[in-house]
Amino acid sequence: MSSCASLIFLFLFLFLRASAQDPTYLGYNCSDTPTYSSDSTYFTNLRTVLFSLSSQNASYSTGFQNVTAGEDPDMVSGLFLCRGDVSVEVCRNCVAFVVKDTLDRCPEEEKVVLYYDQCMTSSANFIDILHQQNSS
Repeated sequence: MSSCASLIFLFLFLFLRASAQDPTYLGYNCSDTPTYSSDSTYFTNLRTVLFSLSSQNASYSTGFQNVTAGEDPDMVSGLFLCRGDVSVEVCRNCVAFVVKDTLDRCPEEEKVVLYYDQCMTSSANFIDILHQQNSS
């Protein structure tokens, strides 16, 4: 009987582990962007944006949220977009995971886009990007 119980326990463990997996990573873009320092106003604003995107008050039910913090030249805007067929819980979990991953994958990069199967996030100083495009 103990081998049967062990088999059932193993099955339940694998099933529960599979249902709580991290989002599927697809790619990112943060190369060749301006950088910031960890003691800068930009970094403080970035942390505010990332916290807001992953907060319980974010618009997970609509699958989209955009947030801005600070003023130019240290303004940071961020957004998340969840795939249309994922549940609110999957969207929330994906965004929370990706927000944590942002600072690991693209440390000190101002323009960051992370793509996962269930959601994507983007953060940057979009005003600065517009200024750069207009001056070209």
